[in-house]
Amino acid sequence: CAETASRMGVMMLYENHSKPAAWDYMDFSHPTEVFLTIAEALRDTDVRINFDTANTFVFGDDPLSVLARVIDRVETVHVADVSEKGRLNPVTIGTGAVPIREIFAMLKQHGFDGWLCIEEASGRGFDGIREAVHNTRTLWSQA
Repeated sequence: CAETASRMGVMMLYENHSKPAAWDYMDFSHPTEVFLTIAEALRDTDVRINFDTANTFVFGDDPLSVLARVIDRVETVHVADVSEKGRLNPVTIGTGAVPIREIFAMLKQHGFDGWLCIEEASGRGFDGIREAVHNTRTLWSQA
């Protein structure tokens, strides 16, 4: 797929994914070691990384140590937050337990200049979206 995508001018991304609300089961590669094994196997391909700030945290692992291992290939970032480590309970970005400011600081230290994609899943509608945008901008500027 990566070769075909590259020929067509499409960049493929691999995410440290967990479980969207529409799925019954967690992503097969949600365990951190599985994600890192696959990411490493893709190192010499054109496949880049979409790093989700919350998914590694949901699995109970440290997102900063995982990011450090793939940061050279991070193309985009899904900014998401959850209430506590080890639990998939989305909250408005910047109000939960994910160390987003520290993740942003690491990204900046490595020259990241890609997209920050806000994943607002708190269920608060437009108010949640507005707050997530504000908080993401504030956290990025403070990093």
